[in-house]
Amino acid sequence: MMTSHSIKRLAAACVVFTGISLSQSALAAGCLSASPLSIERKAAAHAGVISQAARQYSIDRELIQAVIAVESCFNQRAVSPAGAQGLMQLMPATAERFGVSDSFNAKQNILAGARYLQWLLKRFNGNLRYAVAGYNAGEGRIDQYGGIPPFKETQNYVKHVIAIYSRLAPEKAVTPKNTIANGTVYFPYAPLKKPANTSRQVSAGQSTATQVYQPAPLKPLTAKPGRQGIDYMRKHAPHLFRQ
Repeated sequence: MMTSHSIKRLAAACVVFTGISLSQSALAAGCLSASPLSIERKAAAHAGVISQAARQYSIDRELIQAVIAVESCFNQRAVSPAGAQGLMQLMPATAERFGVSDSFNAKQNILAGARYLQWLLKRFNGNLRYAVAGYNAGEGRIDQYGGIPPFKETQNYVKHVIAIYSRLAPEKAVTPKNTIANGTVYFPYAPLKKPANTSRQVSAGQSTATQVYQPAPLKPLTAKPGRQGIDYMRKHAPHLFRQ
């Protein structure tokens, strides 16, 4: 029969074991549905370093928090089965790439993770979803598949990071992108230039024909914009909507 002391020792051993083998999703389970206030409280111990990283690498503090929330749920000693370590789950090769000597050092880990995020955002021309997917699967996979790879883990990872980021900073999570309207790509939101109708007289024997310029047929929209996108465009491009 086990004594209470033995049970406590066994429980402690299980905690140590799970600390080095829990999957990423299990580690982050406590953060995926957490409220913004709860995440801010979890991040409080590292708030100074997170703010420093945000300033130093010109990325949103809330984005760093969202990545940490999904990667480790702010568990500084987290280690994934694949060997990723620390708050932002740096792989050994990534840690070496960004000059990290101790991935369990919160400051080194966060600064390197933020620097990698900045690099990915530049690499993918500001495409947040591609950058987040690249953080999880590696930038090479984004190139290989021409976008977010068809891995359930990566697709869920992107969904969770964007969801938490949107809860923490809804006004920042919606970013202007190249928008397709009437088949023409334009950026930023600006009135489309409409070609002026021009007429010219063409002689054909005894008769005269008038040719009127006809614009090319409009290309179909690639996708129906979401409610949030419509509200954003209405705010920033009111000239595109009927008064």
